[in-house]
Amino acid sequence: MNLNEIIEKNTKKQPPRILLHGEHGLGKSSWGACSPKPIFIQCEDGLGEIEVDRFPLAKTVDEVFKNIGMLINEEHEYKTCVIDTLDWFEALVWSQICEDKDVKNIEDIGYAKGYSFAMNYHEKLLAELTKLRNEKNMAIILLAHNEIKPYSNPEGKNWDKFVIKLHKKAAKKYEEYCDAVLFVNNKAYVKKDAGALKAKAVGSGERAIFTQPRPAFSAKCRYAIPFEIPFKKGTGFTDFLKLIKKGDK
Repeated sequence: MNLNEIIEKNTKKQPPRILLHGEHGLGKSSWGACSPKPIFIQCEDGLGEIEVDRFPLAKTVDEVFKNIGMLINEEHEYKTCVIDTLDWFEALVWSQICEDKDVKNIEDIGYAKGYSFAMNYHEKLLAELTKLRNEKNMAIILLAHNEIKPYSNPEGKNWDKFVIKLHKKAAKKYEEYCDAVLFVNNKAYVKKDAGALKAKAVGSGERAIFTQPRPAFSAKCRYAIPFEIPFKKGTGFTDFLKLIKKGDK
């Protein structure tokens, strides 16, 4: 065997794996719903009146995997699988572990072993989504809420940061898996009136997606796209794909 026989040529563009995180009520589900031919796997009851194909609300973690299995094994025309949301999937995982171990709370399992058991489910989800992407050529959108947590800075003062609302080990795993981790938020501006002692934050309701990490939030992107892009519920994901294609050129 020589060098030319083992080198793999990257000639095929695979569908993107996107994680979008933000506070509740910002329109994450609407953003995912405008992706190409989407099918939603519901872990929370948050779609409301959005007109999009969906599986029934999953009440157990096994139902989530059953839904993904159907997409892998059956013929269909869906092009995007949307998990809505990751943190509610994790809640199903924790409930399953508590049932398996006959405890009321995952923290009742000593030495933080409950969270280690949970990682088996997260890794299984990623394996199934990878199979779905490879065998059915489907894009993957993972929606998640976020929360503010203290960030311990080894080089100086600490600060608060928006992070994905998952156990830290699980959050890291999904961040590594995805091609882009996008942070969506309302845009705010600091305004100080004449004579006022303190400035105040104001906003117009405008929202934006941020594609690269900053001290205040988690993000990353393997695509050549701008740091900040408009967040549009009706066409946002379509616009995002156009930016990816433009960056490729």
